Amino acid sequence: MTIYQEIVAACWAVLLVVWFVLALVGGQRGRHSKRAWLLRLVVVGLLVVAVYFVTRGRPAAVLAQPTAGVALAGAALCVVGLAFATWAGVTVGRHWALPIAERGESDLVVTGPFAYVRHPIYTGVIAMLVGSALNVPGAYTEVLTAILSLLVLARKDDRAMARQLPAVYPGYTRRTKRFVPFVF
Repeated sequence: MTIYQEIVAACWAVLLVVWFVLALVGGQRGRHSKRAWLLRLVVVGLLVVAVYFVTRGRPAAVLAQPTAGVALAGAALCVVGLAFATWAGVTVGRHWALPIAERGESDLVVTGPFAYVRHPIYTGVIAMLVGSALNVPGAYTEVLTAILSLLVLARKDDRAMARQLPAVYPGYTRRTKRFVPFVF
């Protein structure tokens, strides 16, 4: 495993820990039972195992190893994605809800990265996925599947938010892009 692949693996581990801690400490407004928290812990554990198998368990000879420049770019993209997703998680704070919980009009977060994109956590994770694909030869199918899943989830989240916040969400969607500021 190269240093860049180790950076990618570490980014995923940090994201999973940060995600779990933010959800545990600030999210969900304390409405979940012990069973729900146990389920979250199991999901995080499964994600850690999945990241391990994608990054460490993949045979090196599947495809040619990336050049140092490509691997560095991938690792950098992974670090930037981690920072963006973490910033979004900290910004959303107590409003964190998976799946999206019933909200009041004042619950729409439009500060921090949410001032630029509607789905900054997805944006950060997509950046991490692309960075991972640049460092882990042969993981392209898994990465593409995960990105497509996030695109579908973002559309679903947009529809749910538009239903729950009809007075404010449509204006927010006109001011912000879904994933990339000023682009998409």
